[in-house]
Amino acid sequence: MKNLVRSLFLLSLMAFSYPAQATMINVLQAGGTVDWPKATAGDPVSCEIFAGQYNPVSLISPMGAAQFNMLVPAAGGLAAEDWIAMMQRSFTPHRYGSEIDYYNEFNAMYFQNALWGQIMWFGEEYGLGVGFQAPIPDFSGYDVHGLYIYNGVDVGFDTMTYDFHIFADVTPVPEPSTLFLLAAGLTGMFGLRMMRKRTC
Repeated sequence: MKNLVRSLFLLSLMAFSYPAQATMINVLQAGGTVDWPKATAGDPVSCEIFAGQYNPVSLISPMGAAQFNMLVPAAGGLAAEDWIAMMQRSFTPHRYGSEIDYYNEFNAMYFQNALWGQIMWFGEEYGLGVGFQAPIPDFSGYDVHGLYIYNGVDVGFDTMTYDFHIFADVTPVPEPSTLFLLAAGLTGMFGLRMMRKRTC
């Protein structure tokens, strides 16, 4: 009996020694070179990123020039929540009354298994937009804690090169075997404590 309790206790140590680690996974990327008349427009001063078409509801990341070329968290809201639900395969289609709303853009993404949206850069007197699209990744075995955006911008004399990425902050969901290991370990810890009380 003592050996069994000790074994269970060792299992508990193993379970706590290997916690699930959060990981950033690149789920979408776009890039290229576009016209940007710097002589008249200056440098881009802000940017808006939309999960879908140009629509206030779809805005997931307004950012100023100081946030270019760095990783920043996406804003919350329904659009980001819908994207995360699609990635985790827990998305429930939006309805109009009792029927599925086939005109809803997020429903369209879900049924077509594709994420799409727009990036809009704004200068002092000039604006430019490009679209992006990627398949919906399958994160059904993960917890998605949030989305992060990297908006790389390099402005030349009359062009702008952009390097755009969306990352998901994910943690693997424990497998049943891991949960069993943890439960067995906790049982061992409890048994070891009870044995110590009896010997006192």
